[in-house]
Amino acid sequence: MQSIDLIAMLPELALLTVACLLLMTVFMNEPQASDEDIFYAPRGTELAYKISLALLLGLTFAFGLQSVDQPVHAFNDMFVVDALSSMLKSVACLAVFVTLIYSKQYLIDRGLFRVDFIVLTLLA
Repeated sequence: MQSIDLIAMLPELALLTVACLLLMTVFMNEPQASDEDIFYAPRGTELAYKISLALLLGLTFAFGLQSVDQPVHAFNDMFVVDALSSMLKSVACLAVFVTLIYSKQYLIDRGLFRVDFIVLTLLA
């Protein structure tokens, strides 16, 4: 494995790292739920929401900068970075960004605004 292989997939690695860190912070900050309160929001959900939005905007720009004239092949041609894939990844990041913004109030109203949903949306 060469260092160019990891550089080619640096935005994807950043997404995976942030998603794992957000999930770990949920379990460290999770309050004890009482029996009658089944819809509680863990502490740090708003911070995780803002971190996710910033990450998605950063990934959109990173994928935009990654669109190169010549395709980059990594991991023995199993991972290819070209202009079309970079553009589609940036459009997907923008779609998830808009989804998170529009779904926030819906989730708050139903008691489902949790870090789990945010991380699942990031990884989708």
